[in-house]
Amino acid sequence: FYFRFLTFSLGLYYFLNLDQKFSLKFFYVLLLAFFVLILDGYTQYFSGSNIFGFELQPGPRVSSFFDKELILGSYISRLLPLLVGLYLYNINNFSNKKKLITFSIALALILSECLVFLSGERAAFFFINLSAFFMIVFLNGFKLIRIFTLLISFALIILIINFNPNTKNRIFDLTLKQTGISENNSQIYLFSETHENYFRTALNIYKSNYIFGTGPKTYRKNCSNPMYVINKYSCSTHPHNTYVQLLSETGTFGFILIFLLFLNIIYFSIKELFFNKYKVDDKKKPTYNFKICLIACFLITLWPFIPTGNFFNNWLSIIYYLPLGFFISLIYRDIKHNLK
Repeated sequence: FYFRFLTFSLGLYYFLNLDQKFSLKFFYVLLLAFFVLILDGYTQYFSGSNIFGFELQPGPRVSSFFDKELILGSYISRLLPLLVGLYLYNINNFSNKKKLITFSIALALILSECLVFLSGERAAFFFINLSAFFMIVFLNGFKLIRIFTLLISFALIILIINFNPNTKNRIFDLTLKQTGISENNSQIYLFSETHENYFRTALNIYKSNYIFGTGPKTYRKNCSNPMYVINKYSCSTHPHNTYVQLLSETGTFGFILIFLLFLNIIYFSIKELFFNKYKVDDKKKPTYNFKICLIACFLITLWPFIPTGNFFNNWLSIIYYLPLGFFISLIYRDIKHNLK
């Protein structure tokens, strides 16, 4: 029933066309959600528990309303480009509130970066900086603000590390240790020895099912099969990398479909960077910047060189397909404008 996520995107597209102010309303709701999470997250960090009494997770790691499910960083890092995109798309609709909204976005960027760091989610910390770099390179008219907020975030993170050295253990120290770099090992691992076990097991599954794989969410069942096992650490709910999971569970067919989307983003980026040297006029700037931010969302989703969550996970899939509804709406409006 995976196609339900596509219907979710199409449903969002429908409401965007039905109500011209839907994107603006969505922006305000998302901005409110971010500030509620930010306020609650920092409350948890400084006091030891959030407003519902959920305590800091071991690390210490901030989880806010997600409690023991450590996905706060992933949630923020994946939705932040969408928040910025909605702001830039509706920038001419804020009238006398423009300065206040701009300040709110800048503050959200700074506090979100630091909160993702405090969540201890290494992939999320990489993603939020990947999207920042992408937006700094390609956005038209928002570069200085993003550079400024990023520099302030890094300065605050350095202060946090100085006052509480434990906060860097998971993001930096543990990463270096798991890869074998800090241990002076002759063996260097891809992310970690455990991750390599998952990857090798998944590739063994793929070798027996080249075309269509073994089916979505079947790694957890097949990883214990003696045909595929690497060692006793071969099993998990998923192989912790989108493309390795696609190879084992959907075969070459599913892998190519998704990997082509990633290559399309790379092609777009190269074309924009080296060949499209013209400046976007002021009238088209909000739409262009929104597209850039949506593509940043897709880049995070499709980036291959990082441990990831389960590609078929329900909440992750919702966040994967949420920007697609906005993107379809923009493409439809472009086609409609060209036909006129």
